[in-house]
Amino acid sequence: MMKQQTLLLLFSFLFLLGCNNSQTNTNDSGNENGGEPGKGSDRDTEYTVIDSSGLMYKTLEKGTGERIDSGDVVIFHYKGRPQNDDRFFSNTFQSGSPSQMEVGQVQMVDGMNRFFPHSREGGRYILKVPSHLGFGDKIVMRVPSNSDLHYEIQVLGKKKSVEPLDTSGVEKSVTNSGIEIYKVHSGNGAKPNPGDLIKIHYNGYFKSGLKFDSSFDRDKPLVFNLGQGQVVRGLDEVVSMMREGDQWRVVIPSYLGYGEQGKGVVGPNKDLIFDVKLIDFKKPE
Repeated sequence: MMKQQTLLLLFSFLFLLGCNNSQTNTNDSGNENGGEPGKGSDRDTEYTVIDSSGLMYKTLEKGTGERIDSGDVVIFHYKGRPQNDDRFFSNTFQSGSPSQMEVGQVQMVDGMNRFFPHSREGGRYILKVPSHLGFGDKIVMRVPSNSDLHYEIQVLGKKKSVEPLDTSGVEKSVTNSGIEIYKVHSGNGAKPNPGDLIKIHYNGYFKSGLKFDSSFDRDKPLVFNLGQGQVVRGLDEVVSMMREGDQWRVVIPSYLGYGEQGKGVVGPNKDLIFDVKLIDFKKPE
């Protein structure tokens, strides 16, 4: 059960990928069983071409709230399908759980990142994403490689992202396994034991500084049993050394992360940076 929450990682790629699968058929007006408001129609407005890449969108309902900016965590419902297929690979309208991701990072496909700065809170849109700004030549969520994508999006709001931990002046320590640790904030709680049910918040970054995943953005802590292989080995090792309330930045070498194979948006042989906060833990029931 806990394995399904395994980090990432998520992924969130999770993102777009992630959410909830649906085989529901629909048309561009959004009138189906997924719970999306039925206002507007794909034929009511003209497409706006964003750039020469072929990325374009239609506004079905103009938002009256603030514009979405790069760096905002945008809160939105969406359903996505291949352009030439009526079957949705993900549909948060149906699940009732909106996505929350930072614009400009690698948590969502490039086409989404380029689109959101053209949107406003409260707006509804149809977005057409060329394959090279979508999943490219990868097969994701049963979407064939090199598929153009069609999204129906409702922007609910936005919030600020949690800033990276500042390690200025913080002494670095290195474990025998090669993990770099910066103890930015110290808690005064106890340490967990193997098997304990752990609750953490985290931001995950590449060394380039790009964020690939975040439990903070989703407002949903990661919960797992310590030492049971439900997260990458480096994270298991780090959390076993933390106290409740600690906030650390850790650099996990690839061989304690996703190794030579990689996973999701994490490529092979990638060292990973995590800002980790140990919220609490308890004995398993």
